[in-house]
Amino acid sequence: MILGFILAATIAVILWASQPGKPSSRFAGLTFFTAGAGFIVSAVEMNFIAYRSKYSLRANWYEDLIFLISDVSLYSSIYVFPYCYLMFGLTYSERFRPKITKYVGLALFIPVVLPLFWPVFLNPEVVLAWVSVYIFTSSLLLILNYVKERIQEKKRHKGITAFFFVSLTSIDLFTGYVFEVFDYSALKHLNLGLVILAFMMFVYFIIRNGLLGIRFHMERQQIGQSMSGLSTGSFKLSHALKNQISKIKVYGLIIRKMADESENADLRIQSDRIMNVSADMLLMMNRIEMQSNAIVMNESEVDVEKMMDSVIESFDLASAEIKVDKDYPFRALLKCDDVHMKEVLNNLFSNAIDAAHGSNNRLWLGYYETGRTFVIYVKDNGCGIPKQDIRKVIQPFYTTKKSDAQHFGMGLSYCYFVVARHQGDLRILSEAGRGTEVQLRFKRSRLVSM
Repeated sequence: MILGFILAATIAVILWASQPGKPSSRFAGLTFFTAGAGFIVSAVEMNFIAYRSKYSLRANWYEDLIFLISDVSLYSSIYVFPYCYLMFGLTYSERFRPKITKYVGLALFIPVVLPLFWPVFLNPEVVLAWVSVYIFTSSLLLILNYVKERIQEKKRHKGITAFFFVSLTSIDLFTGYVFEVFDYSALKHLNLGLVILAFMMFVYFIIRNGLLGIRFHMERQQIGQSMSGLSTGSFKLSHALKNQISKIKVYGLIIRKMADESENADLRIQSDRIMNVSADMLLMMNRIEMQSNAIVMNESEVDVEKMMDSVIESFDLASAEIKVDKDYPFRALLKCDDVHMKEVLNNLFSNAIDAAHGSNNRLWLGYYETGRTFVIYVKDNGCGIPKQDIRKVIQPFYTTKKSDAQHFGMGLSYCYFVVARHQGDLRILSEAGRGTEVQLRFKRSRLVSM
């Protein structure tokens, strides 16, 4: 039985460690830890007590400690587990503001401590009544959170999370509570199989699809490491190349002077080519050096609507016959670096305009709030990004525009890095042939109260 606790605790530790600052991850981990604590009780009953009785061992000082741990584990698995699961549903669905969730959580904790003062709350029927409400409410919150999600990528992850938790807690409701009320104690051993199943599902979903953002978080760490390496090695390389290109430019000027003195038209043409090529290479090196260098943030309160309009107006959309739909539902002042954020939007708008095609070219841009997140989005109805390329486009120097020598695969890497420096997240939602949506996601606390 101790295997069941080890597996449940392993899942809990992974959930805690993956996103330690996120309340939903903490309560998800506590849900598994408290549910798995019941196996400690079974281990004590089936092993320690049986072993002592078999060999008629005398009581020792550590017995009190073992039985205390067993009692705490039993209490946690019966009373604390449903509370943690309900709090996970509340924090993950983001139905309330954090302050309200905190007060609701304190109120919901009351049934957990009542059995310590009133024995009537130890009655299995009473326990089953309030535990059923807690588990049902949390499961309903997870399902509604999935149903109401508009963004397909997030909807898929929320669907996986809902399926994982709702199915497992529903089974646990029967094996841990209903069977106790109707005295089907022999079937309680199914709990070990349930935890083994949960562990297998947990590993599968993390590897294949991602669960509670764990896989996505690991991928972002890899991108962050790439950007860190880029900031050092790329800068040194571009600086060395610029020195050599500058020499080529000087030689081009010498050849041009010789061509003018000798009035050699062919030599003048060749010198112009050398000058143009060297100028393009210097431009490329400057862009790479600028975007791979360390980014220094100078934050201020920025009007998001004005910032987005000022950037989009710098593009000649009329000649490109692109229609723009804007959605600014409220005035938003965001604490951010105005210069870098404008450059991020410039990259996103440029990519969206390049991708727009056909007779119905269209861009959608705007922002909105969702729970504790403020989202700026840019969407197009262009060619989209193939599924196999979506995870690569943020990597430095990777580009889908192979035929265009002016694109070096640095734009989205730079965007990701700037947003990350604002403690935010950049997400790309795309499907080949149907367009792309890029989201800049920030903590709602970055919005200035109006």
